[in-house]
Amino acid sequence: MSLFGGLQTSVAGVSAQANRLNTIGQNISNVSTTGFKAGTVAFESMLGDNKTLGSVVASDFNGAGVRSTVRLNASSQGSITTSTTSTNLAVSGNGFFAVKTASGATAMTRAGAFTRQADGTLLNTAGDTLLGYTAGGSSLTPVIVPTSDTVVSVATDGTVSFTSAAGVTSTPYSIPLASVRSPENLTALTADDYVANDDSGAMTLAKANTKGLGTIQGSSLESSTTDLATELSNMIVTQRGYEANSKVMSTTADMLSKLGDL
Repeated sequence: MSLFGGLQTSVAGVSAQANRLNTIGQNISNVSTTGFKAGTVAFESMLGDNKTLGSVVASDFNGAGVRSTVRLNASSQGSITTSTTSTNLAVSGNGFFAVKTASGATAMTRAGAFTRQADGTLLNTAGDTLLGYTAGGSSLTPVIVPTSDTVVSVATDGTVSFTSAAGVTSTPYSIPLASVRSPENLTALTADDYVANDDSGAMTLAKANTKGLGTIQGSSLESSTTDLATELSNMIVTQRGYEANSKVMSTTADMLSKLGDL
């Protein structure tokens, strides 16, 4: 490998390690974020152009460094804890809540810290509005809790029950779960929200606890999947890798400088 090749390889290494450090930082910062899925970084060796000697392609290894790809791990399961707020929801198993984001897009999320707003809609901490079906309906619409003293109960299949102050109970909504063929390939809008793309497959909706989907747990929250001890350990290893690649870069640059002085 030439000096220029060594410089290129070290630059690729620095970039890959920096990408992993950024992902670790994102994971650590969201250690307490409801429904957050910790990302991981996969490394892949890159090859340089093959050398051609006449009509023969040289078989010697010609490395060109490494590249990194962030994996979302969107389908991983966080631990579920109980909550005193009846509109807090968690998915146990496969699936996502269908929500409308602040920008008006229909997205998927596991962040189920929904609370009633002044207009009756249920918003999570990311500003997403929970969507569901009205009784007998087939189009997604915001779930609206009529009054602040309405008691809300959500069954494991997503059926929403309201009990008024007068003791009258109704089931005006059902909350479906969204899914895609390949959730690891979803596009992340934020740390909490995902949208489907060609690689993930189209978003489909179905009743909870059917078609391989999980159940909905009322008065519950799903914790972040970030393991702080693991992330801190990974950070130390990644820092060492970054420093080593930086050293290679610096040494190669010095060698090229001396070569230019000859």
